[in-house]
Amino acid sequence: MRFCYNRRMSTLGLHGSPPKDENFFKRMFWPANQPYEADALGQQGLWVCIAVALLSAVFAVIQGHPLLALLLLAFYWTGGMGIREHSMAAAVIVAAGYLGSVVMAVLLGALPGVLDVIVSALLLANIRGTYIASSWKRRGVEPGVFPDRLNSTFTDRLIDQWPARFWPGGKFLFFTIAAVYGFLFVMGAIGTMRLRAGQRPQPKEIQLQVAPPSR
Repeated sequence: MRFCYNRRMSTLGLHGSPPKDENFFKRMFWPANQPYEADALGQQGLWVCIAVALLSAVFAVIQGHPLLALLLLAFYWTGGMGIREHSMAAAVIVAAGYLGSVVMAVLLGALPGVLDVIVSALLLANIRGTYIASSWKRRGVEPGVFPDRLNSTFTDRLIDQWPARFWPGGKFLFFTIAAVYGFLFVMGAIGTMRLRAGQRPQPKEIQLQVAPPSR
């Protein structure tokens, strides 16, 4: 990924570029308290959410649920933009939504696949990265600490520009979508559990016949 760092970072005593021996997995699962790592995690979090949104929507359409596909697409995509803008609430809600679906699948007897495990780990890692980024943001020095947002390619606009324009007002849309998603998930989980409970074999009643006493 390309980063363009503001010169004000040097005046704040911060290193303006990532170290050359930067390890992807260390940055992803245990990022340092540095602005460039937090910003990189925000970008990666949005990419993960976009991938989950598209895959979830495709699977829902294949299963014959186009409205659910739109809901999943909107939930993960807008949540990903919140993660890009360092929203702790968005990071927690998106991770909880995906983990909830994985747990429900396990309860229904389907073991999670490798992709489910990887995505779950990435979404959980986003929470720590978002916490680090939000802590920098609360210090009131974000314009001079975080890398400059690029705007030269479509990818730059998708990852750097659109979330910044969407999130200030669009976060209310995300929370509304998340509430609808959560309500439908809970209702679906209750219905599924009741259905499974009704399908359990009932214990057979044992009828005892007492023979009349012999004369």
